[in-house]
Amino acid sequence: MRWSSAAAEGGKGGLRAVVVAMPTADLARRLPTVTATADAVVLDTPPGHVATVRAAITAAQVVVVPMAPTLLDLDRVSATLDLARDANRPAVILLNRTRARTRSLAGVREALDAAELPVLSVDVPQREAVATAWGLLVAGELRQLYQPIIDELQGALANLNNQSSEEQP
Repeated sequence: MRWSSAAAEGGKGGLRAVVVAMPTADLARRLPTVTATADAVVLDTPPGHVATVRAAITAAQVVVVPMAPTLLDLDRVSATLDLARDANRPAVILLNRTRARTRSLAGVREALDAAELPVLSVDVPQREAVATAWGLLVAGELRQLYQPIIDELQGALANLNNQSSEEQP
């Protein structure tokens, strides 16, 4: 998890975040001791490690599944969504590395819609600024790209929290 070291360094433009590598099956048990004072926690998991992904989903309030508009990713995304559904966690797909007005993006969106899978209305376009921002603070052009995504996620999370509080006695 070299990206976590880069993100935690906090040098000029660094993410300046507390980053903890914790790819374990008992993540949900360990996480509160590390994140007790955090406003938000992002759990990033390696693809294909089912036990680690399941542990992260169990510890999460909401699951965001990044997905490139490729047939390979389309084939694999349902496994993560199934894990989220099994854990009773809301999940949504975030399309990334997209190129506007391409057949690949249109085809994947059509397939996701046909399968009635939840997809954010905004996506992360393929940009050099995104590719070179590894471990850096999101600012400038990147902030403009990600702000609509952040807004949509925050709105969805607020709706979930409102629904939760209405269901409690």
